[in-house]
Amino acid sequence: MPVVPDASFAIAVNPHTQQVYIANIYTETVSILDGNAFLTPAQRAQAVQQDSPDGTPLPSVDVPPFVEDFSTGTLDLTRWGVMQNLPGPGGVIDIVGTDPTDRRLRLGIYKPAEPHTRVHGIYTREAIIDFEHARTTEIHVDIDWSQITDGRDGLRAGILISPTICTRDFQAEAHNFLQVMYYGNLDNPTHAHLEVRARIRNEWAEDGHRGGSYTLFDEGYHASYMANRPLVGRTLGVQQLRILVSAQALAVWENGILRYEQRFTQLAGLASELPWLNGHLYLVQTGGENEPASDVFFSNLSVRQAPELPKPE
Repeated sequence: MPVVPDASFAIAVNPHTQQVYIANIYTETVSILDGNAFLTPAQRAQAVQQDSPDGTPLPSVDVPPFVEDFSTGTLDLTRWGVMQNLPGPGGVIDIVGTDPTDRRLRLGIYKPAEPHTRVHGIYTREAIIDFEHARTTEIHVDIDWSQITDGRDGLRAGILISPTICTRDFQAEAHNFLQVMYYGNLDNPTHAHLEVRARIRNEWAEDGHRGGSYTLFDEGYHASYMANRPLVGRTLGVQQLRILVSAQALAVWENGILRYEQRFTQLAGLASELPWLNGHLYLVQTGGENEPASDVFFSNLSVRQAPELPKPE
């Protein structure tokens, strides 16, 4: 693989994937040419590896499953990082449950002291979702809202996929993300609706400004709200999510029912695959200053390679 040195950086081209990597000699970081995503250590090694003696590509290594049951009773900080925009009282991130076979992650918002939305959660330290090799990743997670009696509009909880590590607020830090989250219902606080949103290259957004996000799916919630019709959603309870995602497509099942699927190449304004090499997985909760106390629980998390891409009907 040819490498062109310079005083402060080097450029490497992988002849088999045609991807271009820029390595900063001083910071020892590697990024793709457009700078939108950074490589994992495994991908960094692949970017500088030599071809096999006969000129054929070296085989890729399958990604092992990532399974988290929180059975140790404490958050494993070698696997997980913490994201929170308002440290201090008012929020909690911990593991609950006395039975090691039935422990869960708790994200709780109790009393935001500042007039701001609280954003917190955890993220995988490794980028466990692989987009580079056209793989499909299957994600399973259970989200339990059943102890919340008043969800309102500001309370949200779900998962986020991003090539960026965010330590405070993904909305401010991530130029690229996909989110599958439940949103509290403005007029029916015992209900929530499912939304799928995206931010691509920090530019592709329905509100027309950088840093926004594009709503891919909201169960018709916004249209119902604007037309003053009854709002959609489901009673706050336990939702079992299954998500298939790749650089080409996304599909979301809730309690065994397919709720959303989309090929990214068919989206107006994008019409391309996701320009990411990989993604970190986030478990996230947000809440406004006027929201009542709320606990959301995450459990039975698994992330593994899927046998094939989701196919449109």
